[in-house]
Amino acid sequence: MAVSNFYGVAVASDTVSSRNTRAGMKTVTHTNKIYELGPSHQVLVLHAGSSVTNNVPAWLLVTEWSKTLSAPLETVQDYIDSFLRWTSEAAPLHTKQAEQDYLNQRMNNHFAELSNAASTEIEAQKEALEDKSQTVDVRQTLLDKIEINTAWLKNQKKLDGFTLEEAESVVKAYTGDMPGKIKFWFEKFNFEKKDHALLEKSIAHAIQVADYLQDEDSWLAFVGFGSTQSFPVNRQIQCRAYYDGKLRVIQRDGNDYAPSENWVPGIDFFAQDKAIRGFIQGYHPDTLPQIGSFVRQSMLEKLGAAATPEIADAVVAEVMEKTSDFAWQTFIQPLFNEVDGMTISRLAEFSESLVGLQATAAKTLDAGPATVGGYIEVATIDKSEGVRWIKALDPHKL
Repeated sequence: MAVSNFYGVAVASDTVSSRNTRAGMKTVTHTNKIYELGPSHQVLVLHAGSSVTNNVPAWLLVTEWSKTLSAPLETVQDYIDSFLRWTSEAAPLHTKQAEQDYLNQRMNNHFAELSNAASTEIEAQKEALEDKSQTVDVRQTLLDKIEINTAWLKNQKKLDGFTLEEAESVVKAYTGDMPGKIKFWFEKFNFEKKDHALLEKSIAHAIQVADYLQDEDSWLAFVGFGSTQSFPVNRQIQCRAYYDGKLRVIQRDGNDYAPSENWVPGIDFFAQDKAIRGFIQGYHPDTLPQIGSFVRQSMLEKLGAAATPEIADAVVAEVMEKTSDFAWQTFIQPLFNEVDGMTISRLAEFSESLVGLQATAAKTLDAGPATVGGYIEVATIDKSEGVRWIKALDPHKL
C-alpha cells in the first residue's frame, strides 16, 4: 500500500507471497514485494497477486527491465510505458511451453465454470419437472450456457489492446489435445464435435476479459515521482500472462496528488485491504451489504403488504447511503485530515500499522493459510531524499 500527501509517499508491504500449484496453495515468507529501480530513480514498484507470470518471478521481470533504465524518466506513466515496451521487445525470459501451460490452465478454469453452471441449471430443470419421466436436454442446456457466458464476456472490459483476432489466433495455436480436453469436461453433456467451434470461440473471449478468472494475475504498482513531477503519483497494471510473446495487461486507474480544489491525501491499496478499509470507514466492507439484506428481509416479514419489494429496496438504498455519509463525516474525513499533516516519517509509521492490521485480520478471519503476514518492509519517497528504506529484509538497504 501507499500513503501520500504533500510531504511525499510512504509504501509498506508484508513479505508473505502465495502461489497456486498442482499441490494446492503454497505460501512463502521473507519475500520482497517492493522493488527499487536504481539510486537515481524516485519510483518504487510494488508487487501483489501471483508471484509469477508464465513461471517467471515478478521480481525478475522488474529487475531485468530496470537494468535498461539510465536517467530518470519524466513521469510515472513513462516508467510503465517503458516496462511494457521492454516486455514486448526484449528476449523473453519464459519459454513457449510456459505460454501453452498457462493457456491450458486458463482453459481448464473456463471449462470448469461452464460445466458447473450447466450442471447447476440441469439439476434445477430436473427439480422443476412435474412429470419425472421426462428428461432434460443436457446438450442444449450446455450450449445455452456457453452462449450466455460468451455474450456476457463480449460486454466486459478487455485487456489493453488484446483484440479478438489475436485471442482467436492464440487459441488456434494451442498445441495440446483440445478434443481430449473438451471430451474430459463435457462428455457427460452429450457434446458433439460440431459444437467445438462455439466452445473455442468462447475461449477467445474468456482470455481477453480483464475481470474474468483473474486469481492468477500479477499486479504491479508504480509509485513515486517522475523527474518533472513535484507531487506523488501512482499507477497500477494488472498483468495476465504472455500470450504470443506479448505480456497482456490492463492499466488500472491511479491517483495524482498534485494540489487541486478537492484535494485529499491518499491511502491507496494494491492488494488485500478489507481490514484496512474497515478501520478507515468504521465497518468491515462486508457489513453494510449484510445490514441492507437484513433490513430488507425484516421489512418484508414484519410489515407484510405495507412493504412492497420496491419500497424495501428504496429504504435499503437510503440506509446504505446515509451510513456511508456518516462514515465519511465521522471516520474517513477526520483520518484524511490527520494524514494531510503527517511528516514523511509519520507516513511510514502509519502505512506499516495498516499493513499490520491487515496481516492480523488475515490470520484470524480468513479461512486457510494466511496470505498476508511476516516481516513488514517500509520505504519512503520524497523530492529531497528520494527513496529511503525504513525497514527492509536486506539490511544493506538501510
